[in-house]
Amino acid sequence: MHTASVRVLSDFGIRVLSEEWRGSYVAAGMTDAGEQVVRFDPDLVEALVSDAPPETMLHGRGDSRNVTIGGKMMGVCTTGETPNLSDAKNGRRPG
Repeated sequence: MHTASVRVLSDFGIRVLSEEWRGSYVAAGMTDAGEQVVRFDPDLVEALVSDAPPETMLHGRGDSRNVTIGGKMMGVCTTGETPNLSDAKNGRRPG
């Protein structure tokens, strides 16, 4: 599954609607393929994945809602794509 995912990121890329975020991907070593598409270098993806921590915590609204992902813990959820994103600086906007 991982190999297939890396191939999709490399061969097809992902559509990134924000010009600012496309620039961030390019600055991190990815390729702007035009048409709002960013393609990923497979070797760079492997290097970034190898630096990922073995576990991470998703923080909820309170400590009792925190969830650890990784190690022996797996998270499963249903979702499509994130149509919007939000941050404290810029508020909610299309993703």
